[in-house]
Amino acid sequence: MNSKITGFLIAGLGAAAFGLNPFFALPLYQNGYAPSTVLFFRFIFAALMLAVYIKCRKGDLLPKRKEIPVLLGSGLLMACSSYSLFEGYLYMDSGIVSTILFIYPVVVAVIMTAFFKEKLTFKIAVSIILSIAGVVVLSRSESKLPFSYFGLLLAILSGLFYAFYIVAVRVTSLRDMPAEKISFHTILLSALFFLFLAIKSGKFQLLSTPFEWGCVLGLGLFPSVIALAFTAEAIKKIGATNAAIFGALEPVVAVLCGVICFGEKLTVNIVSGVILVITGVILVILRSPTEKTSV
Repeated sequence: MNSKITGFLIAGLGAAAFGLNPFFALPLYQNGYAPSTVLFFRFIFAALMLAVYIKCRKGDLLPKRKEIPVLLGSGLLMACSSYSLFEGYLYMDSGIVSTILFIYPVVVAVIMTAFFKEKLTFKIAVSIILSIAGVVVLSRSESKLPFSYFGLLLAILSGLFYAFYIVAVRVTSLRDMPAEKISFHTILLSALFFLFLAIKSGKFQLLSTPFEWGCVLGLGLFPSVIALAFTAEAIKKIGATNAAIFGALEPVVAVLCGVICFGEKLTVNIVSGVILVITGVILVILRSPTEKTSV
């Protein structure tokens, strides 16, 4: 299997794993846990898992001094993206929030075009229009929770922060670091951020049942360790834009989780909005080699 095919496969698996966020997070919300507490446990368990994995492979966990600023930046971006996403679940159906989050591939394409000499093509322009249309259609959908403009804002912010994270992995010194090392420090810094936030807000509480432990372990493994490590590796193999766009499985998995596991409605508008967003971002991956060259 050549490197490009491997990169697309890894990107798809990482996106699907990321789409499992609602499956593990919503039951904890129903048990009274705040997003900051859920995110702390998600990231601290993920950091522990990654630390064991890296040590088993005899890898190096300690960052070099010059790596610390970019790692702090990546941790902050991931924390902001995750907090916006998990807060968004409180205001709108998880499938809708996760689909709106998926604007991040378009944002990546725009950033790479505007600042890193990727050519702005007709297909990228169409993808932007389709993605915006998809968000508009989703905003008019009948769902389990009423539509919330604040929830919409949170979902968009989550997508923006995640796009900035992907670009940072591609264009900063992070690109020269092992994927698991990037993921470990990003996750650990995010855990510390959410511990501080949960304690400061007075919403921190300990896990009390095996079911809750299982949920946070699932959050730590699938949408954290697997999703971040696979995405970071895919970026190195196929580029930031391709890795982002191949994440089309993410909103699909999130929508299915919401419908099957939590009774969220699957309406014509939701299906149409998902299709518009995914079609828009997939257009970018269909660019010809000449369209991807620098201007």
